[in-house]
Amino acid sequence: MKRVALQWLVRLLAWLPVRAVDWSGALIGRALWRLDSRMARTTRTNLTIAFPELCDDERQRLGRRSLEQTCALALEAAAVWGSKVEHVLKRVVSVQGRELIGAAVARGRGVIVLAPHLGNWEIANLYVARHCGVTALYQPSGDVPLDDLVRTFRERAGSRMKVAGTGGIRSVLKALKGGQCVGVLPDQVPVPKQGVVVEFFGHAALTMTLVHRLALRTGARVVCVYAQRLDNGAFSIRFRDVADELYDCDPSVSAQAMNDAVERCVREAPEQYQWEYKRFRRLAQGLY
Repeated sequence: MKRVALQWLVRLLAWLPVRAVDWSGALIGRALWRLDSRMARTTRTNLTIAFPELCDDERQRLGRRSLEQTCALALEAAAVWGSKVEHVLKRVVSVQGRELIGAAVARGRGVIVLAPHLGNWEIANLYVARHCGVTALYQPSGDVPLDDLVRTFRERAGSRMKVAGTGGIRSVLKALKGGQCVGVLPDQVPVPKQGVVVEFFGHAALTMTLVHRLALRTGARVVCVYAQRLDNGAFSIRFRDVADELYDCDPSVSAQAMNDAVERCVREAPEQYQWEYKRFRRLAQGLY
């Protein structure tokens, strides 16, 4: 039932004009903000932590806009899944830092592409997959037909989606050793044994060490990417470099450099970050 419903939703949203999809998402986000939903409360908490220098009114405006953008993204993602890859990529009107990914690929030792929950990561995934190919890990939802459908959508442009686990890690290592690209969501909260506590926006956050381990073991380079939403349904792909400390032997030093790289990206478009995600959970009891 969920699979059929998603298929129909994807077809509908792909048929609608881009502005209608974005407007509908923003309307849903505005309603969730006014209703003081769980997502709205999480957003307020995260923004209070990340931007203590802002006044309450500024954080309220940023929070509302973030929720509008997140809901617009949810509908955009379905529309992207139902559209031809070539049609979607026509919405990419500029690419910044293309030379970073080009130089990293040219080294032939693999590239780890960090794609934080910023902008439209479905479009970023399509762009990187179409130009470089990418292997990425994902956590299954438990609904096998639904997971298969989503994976099919995401693999259309050349992505190779692997279930997170021992087999998935082997596939990622093989891809890197073959000089290929691997996609990682760097701002997901890991299980405690697979992370270290470092700062994110000045607050302690449990942070994955997977990128550190992969880079150290394979000699791969690391690049950040996100697709920033512009006006009229257009997007700009932004590649950003990381500090040399990310390649440090100390996992804490490396993880801090990764968080710093993500933070720099987020500060470029803070309203397009998914502040609705409980990034600081596991460490602060009762925070959310």
